[in-house]
Amino acid sequence: MFIMADKFLERIEMEEIREGLRMTRLGEMLVELGKEEGLTAGRGEGIDRVNYLNNRLIREKRYADLERAAKDKAFQRQLFEEYSIS
Repeated sequence: MFIMADKFLERIEMEEIREGLRMTRLGEMLVELGKEEGLTAGRGEGIDRVNYLNNRLIREKRYADLERAAKDKAFQRQLFEEYSIS
């Protein structure tokens, strides 16, 4: 049904359907699913950033900074900036 709607309806009509769907139980479920998938993807990217930082610190033998970054989020953010890790 939604595939057909995407193919044949105008943008304004699609917006009206989206607003109506948002108010339904199915709409709420789809929003929650999207949030969960977004959080999962964000966590994966965050883990990749931390791993990259950790490996850089290990390669440079900055063990004290590695230990501090594991405990101090502000310091970790500072290191992300220092190494241009986004």
